[in-house]
Amino acid sequence: ALVTERAGAANARLASALDLDERGRGDQALKEYMAAAEEFLDGIRIAEELKEERGGGGSAVVDVGAALKRRLEGAMDRIEQLKGMVDGKGPPNKKGVPSQRRRKSTADESALLLTDSEISVLMQSSTIASGLFMPWSDQEVRKIDYKTSDGRPWRDPDGLLKLSPKQKERLHKWARPVDINGMRGISATPVMIKTITPYSIRQRCVTDCSFIASLCICAAFERRFKKRLVTSIIYPQDRNGLPVYNPCGKYAVKLWLNGVARQVVVDDLLPVDRRGNLLCSHTNNPFGLELWVSIIEKAYMKLCGGYDFPGSNSGVDLFSLTGWIPERLFFPEKSESIRDFETPPERAWERLYSANAYGDCLITVSTSSDITEKKAEEVGLVTGHAYAVLSVIQTSNGTRLLQLKNPWAHQGWKGRYSPHDRLGWRDPSFC
Repeated sequence: ALVTERAGAANARLASALDLDERGRGDQALKEYMAAAEEFLDGIRIAEELKEERGGGGSAVVDVGAALKRRLEGAMDRIEQLKGMVDGKGPPNKKGVPSQRRRKSTADESALLLTDSEISVLMQSSTIASGLFMPWSDQEVRKIDYKTSDGRPWRDPDGLLKLSPKQKERLHKWARPVDINGMRGISATPVMIKTITPYSIRQRCVTDCSFIASLCICAAFERRFKKRLVTSIIYPQDRNGLPVYNPCGKYAVKLWLNGVARQVVVDDLLPVDRRGNLLCSHTNNPFGLELWVSIIEKAYMKLCGGYDFPGSNSGVDLFSLTGWIPERLFFPEKSESIRDFETPPERAWERLYSANAYGDCLITVSTSSDITEKKAEEVGLVTGHAYAVLSVIQTSNGTRLLQLKNPWAHQGWKGRYSPHDRLGWRDPSFC
């Protein structure tokens, strides 16, 4: 019918917009998002008319209308973000970051209840091979002097981090954000956060895909549910509790290790090549340097011993970012022979779909190293790689989809319902 045709056209536009967005083509993506929004609005109008004609519309029409409204909200949300980036209007806390006043930390309260022996254990567990990382205290972190007496940029006394092999090959120098903007010919002042979104994040030169996938899903969760998983862990902050750029280059990041939150203090010296391209993870904001991804990654790499990071898994990384206890689901190769540690596919889907809808989980997935490179290339996946799950969707015809974010920000899905699949998105039964 007409409404499903309109939905198909809108979905195709949205897929194209997501593809352009992933590749950093903000202006083109914005136009596609706006075109998709118009298609969604037309579809919603048609669905509402059918609903009135049929005295309630029937469950199919209601489901289609609800699905179109959800996707319209997502498109409009991203349009708002991209317009803010293009126009350069408004401070970060008015566009991309949910504002929230500081609340008294329960962690600080609980610290007052610890016995001497418990405090001793925490102090002993603060020293690991990569350094000393004291338990986190909001009160103590606010007391840190983020400025230097002579006004010069602060330099981490622990020294520069070890580089990965790829970084060593391309390194020109370690540079401050203002110097990096200068190398790029950009006069804008660096910012800590322009917009919290997973779409702008790009992993580069460090084998930490599981950590960047975890950071992507935390950013998506904060954007969608307004729970400050990312913006609450970076200091210094303004009076609204939002992290700010510090010209002196000193930051504290809250990460979990050995059972409690820890303070990891880093400077803003970042590795770059001769053109001023960052050799670490970053956002692809074309209008100036945005630091939150690079600073959080640097803090985690310091905790783990350096950029020469051997890799991890998202369970460990999500715990380090949030303190939430991770759970791993293993899928059986054959649904008729499920082993004790594996989760039946139907049960797994029910849990993922429900929890994602209500904001009860953060989801990442990883591919097996057993997949052949040829097969992986055919479908657009990477072997032994982690992805963030941005959406869990079940359509009116029963199709089940996961929207994955590749931390590399390129090499995306090529199979059915990819941005290049025009037939699948236009299927009248799909919405």
